[in-house]
Amino acid sequence: MPKLTVGDMKFFLLINGIVNFNNEKKKVRLQINVTAAQRARLEICLKLIILSKIKERQRLCGNFEILP
Repeated sequence: MPKLTVGDMKFFLLINGIVNFNNEKKKVRLQINVTAAQRARLEICLKLIILSKIKERQRLCGNFEILP
């Protein structure tokens, strides 16, 4: 059964969390780790993707990059 992991820690997506909430300029922002969602066989709705900052794991150096 697929599981959605949700957190509110700075490095939550680095430990394969799927959805993270963080405070940015006094607003709550949504971040999504698409790679982790795909691994868990979860589909992220387009409305959430538009509202979020998407983080993708880069194969080189294991860094994360914020995509538009």
